[in-house]
Amino acid sequence: MLSKRVLTMTAAAVALSASAALAGTKYQANIVPASATNPPTNPTLSSKGKAALDDKGNVKVGIKGVTDGAGAPANSSTSLKDTNTLDGTEYFYIAKGTFTSLGVTFEVPVPMDVKKGSGAAKVSLASQFALIPAGAGRGVEITGGEVWGPLGAANLASCQAEVTAGVVVAGSSTCRGGTKIGVAGLLVP
Repeated sequence: MLSKRVLTMTAAAVALSASAALAGTKYQANIVPASATNPPTNPTLSSKGKAALDDKGNVKVGIKGVTDGAGAPANSSTSLKDTNTLDGTEYFYIAKGTFTSLGVTFEVPVPMDVKKGSGAAKVSLASQFALIPAGAGRGVEITGGEVWGPLGAANLASCQAEVTAGVVVAGSSTCRGGTKIGVAGLLVP
């Protein structure tokens, strides 16, 4: 009798924890330097940044310790914050992933202003997540992330269009400007 009760309680606990995991799930990664040398050469960033994507389609990014080519804390203008338009001084986190049931790979360019070497941004992909057809699997595989900047003027107009759209086909983002200074990953001691 006792073992049957324990088995029933265990099955109920598993069922409750499985349904709880589906609601409120999120992916989170550290952002670390992408330098070819150790210690990293400038421009670079510290390994204290983070990126997260939740099941509602919210992407949140924070980078720290961003330096310019001379090693000074990086700064961008406030055009993005003030007017919601890019001027080429912004830094970008490009989230990369796959909607697994659809077999569709994607990138999300997340622009951010940087002041005194730190920047943060959030983007909502809720409208894109809503486009997944009813009955299709809801799994999203995050395959990585990159930090680039500053954007520069060469691809400013096309990058602005991507930021407005929210999601682009993987490998096609024109928001890769300046130098690749970071990646979503880990730092090997």
